[in-house]
Amino acid sequence: MNTLYNEDLRNHNASWIDNITNDQIEVNDWLVPQINKHNILFAGTGNSSLAIQTHNTANLIDGFTIIRSEYDLGVKLGIPNYRVYYVDKYSDELLGLPNQYDFIVDINLSSYAKDIECFARMMNNYLALLKPQGKIVSHTNGLSYVYQGSQSYITTINDLVVFLNTCSRIPLELTMETNNVFTITKL
Repeated sequence: MNTLYNEDLRNHNASWIDNITNDQIEVNDWLVPQINKHNILFAGTGNSSLAIQTHNTANLIDGFTIIRSEYDLGVKLGIPNYRVYYVDKYSDELLGLPNQYDFIVDINLSSYAKDIECFARMMNNYLALLKPQGKIVSHTNGLSYVYQGSQSYITTINDLVVFLNTCSRIPLELTMETNNVFTITKL
């Protein structure tokens, strides 16, 4: 599978492990009150702050990452209903995760897509993993930040709306939940 990720990123010592980012804080602030025995899938586990904040109210939390230090931290926490997987979000291996989800959280929804085909594959996989009425939760910063070498054409909410309207075979609804946090609901 040819994705943007490389060994340098896979072995990266993630600086965000010790600090929660502002966009993650905003997403957590919106999402945490919504959680009531829901299944959550979290892309790019970071410092596992979402799992730490929701493990008492969520049914289960699955997280995935390709950054070894994020994976190791998530496993080390030992939260009973939190499992961490070492999976690339642009890989069809994602479909091997064992659950269906009420929420899929991906702060950097389009930031690391090598091209539009990678982004489309990821979105199709996310939609396959979502329960009916499930939501993809993200942040506008994750659209505007583009990783070096990425050719993502989804850099604004308007770009995302066009993509969803033209490329999705499943009815979807995009909602701005706050000024920066948005959801895509599988109808």
